[in-house]
Amino acid sequence: MSVPQLSLFVRAFFETGLVDGNRQELLDFVCRHYRTDQQENISVGSLKGKYYKIDTGTKRSVGRMMKKMLAHIEGAGKNY
Repeated sequence: MSVPQLSLFVRAFFETGLVDGNRQELLDFVCRHYRTDQQENISVGSLKGKYYKIDTGTKRSVGRMMKKMLAHIEGAGKNY
């Protein structure tokens, strides 16, 4: 997962109310506790910039990830 993809997931969780609290504190937390395959350390400035500037390719890729997750959830129990 790339930093733009991670930022869109964070934004989706925050803006849909699945994660509440202070947005800046959430971004700080994510930067302290997460990394991507391409970036070991994520700066708050980078994550925040990508949080507000979302390109079409990122929307598509995150949408595919969410569809894959939904399919997995809908099939949960069948393989367990």
